[in-house]
Amino acid sequence: MSYLGIDNTYKDGVISAGAYTTDPHLIAKLDFATEALRRWAAKYPNDPELARSYYLAVQVLRKVYTQSEQQVTWEFMHLLAVKYGNTYFGKTEKAVIAQVTRNTGSRWHNSAPRRFRSASCRRPRRTLRRRLRRRPVIPPLN
Repeated sequence: MSYLGIDNTYKDGVISAGAYTTDPHLIAKLDFATEALRRWAAKYPNDPELARSYYLAVQVLRKVYTQSEQQVTWEFMHLLAVKYGNTYFGKTEKAVIAQVTRNTGSRWHNSAPRRFRSASCRRPRRTLRRRLRRRPVIPPLN
């Protein structure tokens, strides 16, 4: 399957999945496209369209609520952030990962790997600089 077929499969999957899905027929199509994407990336590692294909894969696989698809989603997000970090899609995924690690109320919080989850669960510490910004109110002298 070419990257155009892979991209079209993922685009159709985004529409078919709706807000979320566990449909085995759709999952089988997405697994086939994911395997084709991995073979394409192994055969053509310098293809400039790979970042777009990984991004589309993340967009649809995050809606599939199975453990294996969530693992693939995080794998592709990490790949986008590390290998394709200077592209538009890599920068977008870096921003999403940063948002997930900051927000404990994120929809991905429960399925996030432990390294992301632990950072998002911690309450931000109050630094000395923050405390010094609050100046005490001094009453006027009469």
